Amino acid sequence: MLRTTPIDEKLHFHYVVREGCALLPLSDDRLAKAFGISCTSVERWKMGFNTPHAQAQRQVIEFLCAETDAALRALTTGTA
Repeated sequence: MLRTTPIDEKLHFHYVVREGCALLPLSDDRLAKAFGISCTSVERWKMGFNTPHAQAQRQVIEFLCAETDAALRALTTGTA
């Protein structure tokens, strides 16, 4: 459902990033490296102090979806 849901508000983006990273679990370092940014930027996203532009938000959401898909595949195939 996340793939079709637009993330237009700062509040929603920070919630999705914070909760997505917690549920996966996904480190700030891994997310930062995936997008070529600092861990401080990821922390600011999670706290709602800063957000990337709309296209980058979509890319982050797609990344979180791909990580979720991979985690679910690992669970269902017994490779987790």
